[in-house]
Order: sequence, then structure tokens, then C-alpha cells
Amino acid sequence: MFSTVRARLILIAVLLLLCGWALLPKEGPTGERESALKLGLDLQGGMHLAVEIDDPDGYKLNARIDEFYLGRVDIGQVATATNNGRELSLKVAKIYPQVNEGQFEVDMTFDEEPDGLRRGQTLQLRLTLGDNSDATLIPNGSFYQETGGNWVFVVAPDGSE
Repeated sequence: MFSTVRARLILIAVLLLLCGWALLPKEGPTGERESALKLGLDLQGGMHLAVEIDDPDGYKLNARIDEFYLGRVDIGQVATATNNGRELSLKVAKIYPQVNEGQFEVDMTFDEEPDGLRRGQTLQLRLTLGDNSDATLIPNGSFYQETGGNWVFVVAPDGSE
């Protein structure tokens, strides 16, 4: 079709001019100049984009918990935190089961809107991972070496069983 080098170069020049013309800014319906080029972010395969979205209607608390407790944390579980001497009540809203560096993350929401909190602030949190029950704690002793801590004999004060 285009056997000469000169014809090929003319075709390439015409195509380049058409592409350049298509990319020139044009006047849009509002009278503003619009461009066919859209500025943005081009991610290659395998790249991740981290986005943080703030909730303007309230606070949430993100906690990192040791992976040992992953099976003991449930959505709706109650936790408490203290801020400026005031007890705050929270509930587990979302559990992220991915474990990073031996910890997983949970999102918690406040039952009522806290006062005086700032973004990025750290709070000490108490999350009960089981039912409260009465227990007798005994120090590690020789029984631990012999039974592996599986059982212990309890003797009455008078020495009888």
C-alpha cells in the first residue's frame, strides 16, 4: 500500500497531528475549557492503594489484638475505655481476620459520642474475652512439675481430703 518511505512518514505525521488535535482542550457546555487528558493515578498490576475515609458523623476506634484471641472476639462484643476520667462504652463493629506481625485488627464504635477525642489519639482499652467467674489462683509449685498443671489435690485445713 505505502511502498515508499516518504508516504509512510507523511502518514505518521498526519496521525500525530490528529492525535495532538484530539488532546487539545476544548470549550465545554459551561464555557470552561475541558481537556481529553484526565489527571489521576495509574497503578500497575500488584500495586495497592491505601485510602483512609473519615466518618464525619462519628468516631471509631481501631485496635490491634494478639492473634491468640482471634477466635474469642465477636462482633457486638462490649469493651470499655477511659478518657479524661470518663468511662466510654464501645462495641466491636468489624473484625479483620488477616494477621500481620502476630496481631489482627478490629474496628469498634462508641455507644455515645465522646467529648474531647482527637484523630490519632491512643486510648487504653479493656475487652472481656470470656465470662467473669470466681476462681482460686495458686502459685506454680511442685504440682505443676508432676501433673503439668492439669490437676491439683485440695486438702482441708485439718489435713483431711
